[in-house]
Amino acid sequence: MSLIKFAHASDLHLGAPFSGVSKTESSAISSKLINATFLAYDNLISKCIENKIDALILAGDIFDLADHNYLAQQKFKQGVEKLDLYGIKVFACRGNHDPLDGWNPKLLMPSNYKLFGPKIGSFPVFESEPLKAIVHGVSYPTREVAVNLVQEEFLKSKINKEAFNIGVLHANVGNNLDHAQYSPCSISDLSKTGHDYWALGHIHKRQILKKSNPTIVYSGNTQSRHRKEPGEKGFYIVEVGLNKEINMKFESVDVVRFVDLSVNINGVQSIESIYRKIDELIMDQYRQSSLLDLVLNIDITGTGVLHEDFAKGRYKKEDILQIINENWSNKTPFVWCGNLTVKTGREINRDELKKRDDFIGNFLLEVDALKNNKEKQEDIQKIIQEELYRNTKFSKYFSDSFFKNLNVEELIDGADKLSLSKLLRNSPDED
Repeated sequence: MSLIKFAHASDLHLGAPFSGVSKTESSAISSKLINATFLAYDNLISKCIENKIDALILAGDIFDLADHNYLAQQKFKQGVEKLDLYGIKVFACRGNHDPLDGWNPKLLMPSNYKLFGPKIGSFPVFESEPLKAIVHGVSYPTREVAVNLVQEEFLKSKINKEAFNIGVLHANVGNNLDHAQYSPCSISDLSKTGHDYWALGHIHKRQILKKSNPTIVYSGNTQSRHRKEPGEKGFYIVEVGLNKEINMKFESVDVVRFVDLSVNINGVQSIESIYRKIDELIMDQYRQSSLLDLVLNIDITGTGVLHEDFAKGRYKKEDILQIINENWSNKTPFVWCGNLTVKTGREINRDELKKRDDFIGNFLLEVDALKNNKEKQEDIQKIIQEELYRNTKFSKYFSDSFFKNLNVEELIDGADKLSLSKLLRNSPDED
């Protein structure tokens, strides 16, 4: 027996277009891309009903209100009405893409829907047992919210700790540099409020920031819309025991999945072998994804004899893309390669190059010495940290955790490869 069972989702972006995907002549693919966010929402509603949840919690960016998409508003209302038939409540806050002062067609929503206002609000999940579980939240009054809403609203609001308290917020927790700094706050801020579970939105990558006391979670978006959001997308089903113990299950609902694939030219002698490698990787993904449509981002990497052909334009990216898409886009589900990059390099015998009595040989010896010297790597990290903190334009974006997680060995390795490539390109002995 559970205290409450609820779903946590965010960043539906209903009706928002895909970005960075090459145009396709296939009307079927275009239609699927256009309707992907709606279909993912349909899956969300169906899974909420299948799992017999008590409430669906939406942590902002349900819409992109700047698009004035009336269809998106109607689709959303239909889903809420369907949940109402099964006695499922819906609690929602607004974020930077759908603030309260954004476009509003003023649809009449069913009674199971509760939208948080610009000030902290609280709603019981069970009207007959109001102290069993309570949802607290606040919406963005306008698009850009620079204040810390946890400090401004949640910490100033008293909660009844006998209940299971759920906080709903659209925010950037921990200074995530991949997203705008709206409602910036910290894990420490959230932990001070006394809530048991934080349902967060804004960051599109799902992640559990804190497992307990309180549980702090980003559910991620329900449908990727560009290639920088690869992997499965969906929401969390959260079941709370009588002693407030929390069990979570992730459910995927996306219908078009972005996948990163990498093909290495090491030891490959012909372009036909590259196509076979690509086909094998796509087939493997096709089997894994079952009924999902796939949009691929393919990187051709490595060093080998094919590098010169790529470098001199004998194999053009556009031609490779066309061949891949002609082979795969007519399948059901479809596979579409939206982006292909070539990051190959010439074949390098590093051991032989280190024997050279010139700048390149000495450079490689120095790099290897750095790779095997932890003290020097720590010195490099200190120099990087000091230089970045000294520059006020950058210092505000970096936290101590950034430098603790900085992998200096990876930086050295990356600099090594980039520098060596440029040195050999300009070396007369290598022409």
